[in-house]
Amino acid sequence: MRVPKDLAFSWEAKLVRFLGVSPAMAAPIVSALVAATYFVPGYAFGLLPIQLELQDSSIPLDPYSWAAIVTSLLAGFTVFALPYAQVRHLADITSLAEITPSLDRSGLRDLYVRSAGGDKRGRIIASVLGWCFGLLIPAFSVPGAWTLMSGQPSTWDTDLPPSAYWAAGWFLIIVPFLIASLSKASYQMVTGARRLLAETVARLEVGPLDADKLRPLVSAGLHTSFIWMIGAAIGVLFVLDANIDATIILVFMACIAILGGLAAITPAMAGRRVIRRSKDKALAEVRAVIARLHLDALDAASETKVRQADDPRLAQMGALLAYEDRLEKAQETPIGAPTVAQFALYLAIPVSSWLGGAFVERMVDAALG
Repeated sequence: MRVPKDLAFSWEAKLVRFLGVSPAMAAPIVSALVAATYFVPGYAFGLLPIQLELQDSSIPLDPYSWAAIVTSLLAGFTVFALPYAQVRHLADITSLAEITPSLDRSGLRDLYVRSAGGDKRGRIIASVLGWCFGLLIPAFSVPGAWTLMSGQPSTWDTDLPPSAYWAAGWFLIIVPFLIASLSKASYQMVTGARRLLAETVARLEVGPLDADKLRPLVSAGLHTSFIWMIGAAIGVLFVLDANIDATIILVFMACIAILGGLAAITPAMAGRRVIRRSKDKALAEVRAVIARLHLDALDAASETKVRQADDPRLAQMGALLAYEDRLEKAQETPIGAPTVAQFALYLAIPVSSWLGGAFVERMVDAALG
């Protein structure tokens, strides 16, 4: 699954294309390269492992090194997230060609490419805000980082070896850059989806009983949700080391999980508007026919003096009334039991990451006696 050239307008997508691999394959490559910037000079210059007075932990690394590994995984995630989302969303949106008479697959593709980039100024603002927030994460969660930033040692930075300040400097460089990238990706996904849905929804034409034809919209939301849940699962790995205060990080991961939930719901709600529009139109037409038949039946009964029960129009009205009832009860959202089950599975990804880590920790404790 390669990134098309016309979608490579972000540095993440350009990097994936440069590597010549899929976004999923680019993630471990980037993770390994980022980890190398920490561990290669760290061991080459005798800075690692960092000697600290620590709580008991089954992680066979100092907390700085463990945090560097998880941060490197997040670096791979940032390169994976946006290109993967764009490629999958492109496939989802173009599959709607059957129910967009005014646009074929090529037209839908062009519409998606125009919408996916978002506003350049907005991308810059999102990146700057993300960088500022990203700077706060190591400043208040990595011992030594505040001292490097302010020049004034804080109460919790005392008695740190010099190598700890080198490690803190690495986090001060890498983490803001990663959060800036994630912030920009979030902006592009949200604004791109809003623009795309605004233009696509107006062109979608489905029957009031054809909610299943809008499944690609649900798939697009689930693909975005899957991406953010993977990011949250990686972030949860921070808590596996008892010496890492992951409070701020977990708050950030919770925000990512909320974004994932909103991403799953938004396209489905757009599909609901399409079905509701078609439903209202069909109900208005059926009720107009029922009203007309009823008046005709009354006029005929008064003119010919026949019993209303013998009028065939009443039988036709009965069928129309049954159809009206079916329309009113018809499903309005393209969300079924399989969709709910799939989203529940995605929600379980971060929890499974934490439970799996706890299980491995128990196994290591048992192995070490």
